[in-house]
Amino acid sequence: MENQEIIRQGFEELLHDDLVIYAVLKKLNITQAHANYDDYVSEARLLYLKAYATNQLTGKQRFNYFFTKIYWGLLDLLRKEARNAQRVEPESADELMIIDNRIDLEAQIESTELLTAIRSLCTEKEWFYVEQRLQGKTIKEIAMQIGVHPNALYRRKQRLKRKVDRFLKKVDQEV
Repeated sequence: MENQEIIRQGFEELLHDDLVIYAVLKKLNITQAHANYDDYVSEARLLYLKAYATNQLTGKQRFNYFFTKIYWGLLDLLRKEARNAQRVEPESADELMIIDNRIDLEAQIESTELLTAIRSLCTEKEWFYVEQRLQGKTIKEIAMQIGVHPNALYRRKQRLKRKVDRFLKKVDQEV
């Protein structure tokens, strides 16, 4: 019951003066134009209440304590979101697409036929690499998965690129 009373008091204080929350958001360059602005405000309010429950300070020290707790909490959240965004987004189009852009896929070959042709060029290890990269995995993740050094995968990638380049030149000459 005592804990609920502390949180209620913290919530009432937050409703009367939430300057520290907006100071933290400003420091982190999170403006109202940000897509998740309301989510960050709500998260900051929760962090405020959490800090209020453990706070024993007064005056400027109290403001600094709240500021620090909210700042680091939101910073951790932003870092987590950035890490998740990096995992979803491919490193670069060149990394994922081994297929050379010199071929107009719509006019000459369906993409499935091209992948089948490339598949026939690959060893099992090279094809496994292609499949994993198309699923969005990094070279480091693939290397850890199969227990090899990343440099081995970079070499594998270079061999595969040379094979695909030779194949595409041959297709260009035939057309």
